[in-house]
Amino acid sequence: MAADAGSVTETVLAVLNPYSVVLVCVFITVFAQGKYVWLLLDFFVSLVCGVSFLLTPHVLLSLQTSVKLDLVSLHLMRAIGTMMLSSAFFAYFAYVSTSLVVKEAFAHARVIGNIPLLLAMTYAQIYYTEFSLEHIQFGIVGCVCWTLGPLYCLLSSRSVSKTSSAAYDFFVLVDFIATGVCGCAWYAFPHWVLRYQITDPPNGVSVHLTRGFAAMMIGSAFLSYSATHFSQPEMKRVVLLARIVGAIPLLIEVIAAQVRGAFSLFHIFAGVSGAGFWIGNALLGFLVLNYVDNIGGFEPEFTSSPLDRSQHDHAS
Repeated sequence: MAADAGSVTETVLAVLNPYSVVLVCVFITVFAQGKYVWLLLDFFVSLVCGVSFLLTPHVLLSLQTSVKLDLVSLHLMRAIGTMMLSSAFFAYFAYVSTSLVVKEAFAHARVIGNIPLLLAMTYAQIYYTEFSLEHIQFGIVGCVCWTLGPLYCLLSSRSVSKTSSAAYDFFVLVDFIATGVCGCAWYAFPHWVLRYQITDPPNGVSVHLTRGFAAMMIGSAFLSYSATHFSQPEMKRVVLLARIVGAIPLLIEVIAAQVRGAFSLFHIFAGVSGAGFWIGNALLGFLVLNYVDNIGGFEPEFTSSPLDRSQHDHAS
């Protein structure tokens, strides 16, 4: 009983530490600036974390764990970083877009991805001894703050959208199905996924990071599905471009991880096939939608996007 009380006390102190309090205050200050300002903050957070996870995965991960990190955990951390770069890319275009449907679609995707991520973090903190109290301070508290902005956006929104022509939604629907199925499988069966791709038994860190990567795939898949509600092709193209932005460094990381060791031959086959499929489908879909737009099949959905302006200048 005393041990349980001590554990609760440590958890409360971890949440109320100065770092967590400052983090919460920063997010609340940003939210107070406007309903959709969180999109700009989401862009910066996703970009900074994505670059950090990709280039220096051991820094933040070692801060939140109490064991020596292996190659598998560092690889999974880099993989999560590629997903965050993809997310940051779309967050910026959602911020500059004038379409409320686009902004709220991204908010839905963020909440749907962060809820299973928070559940995985809580489960790891309770049942995996490899995680320290800093995992609460930076990981869990940070993820909660990351979710508050899009959650507030959804609770205060009343926009209505309808599905656009399915003829132009084939590629985003394929991305939705492939990413969603893989994300759910990875989240539900992380041990099974790792068992076929690594040479040593997985530890709690690698299992948790597998679920974290899967949670981001689930949110990303929902964003691809939401693209069917975008009435014009511009933001559909941005969704597909975001996939390419994340999949290219992921493909490079899969190959690099195989060279470093600790992975089976199935890892290189599954990784290259998956990332290659993402890139191929997104690239083909982008080219098809770009062709439809160039022949005058659609009017631009918004005018404030740098992507849209650069295409307009090029056409001129």
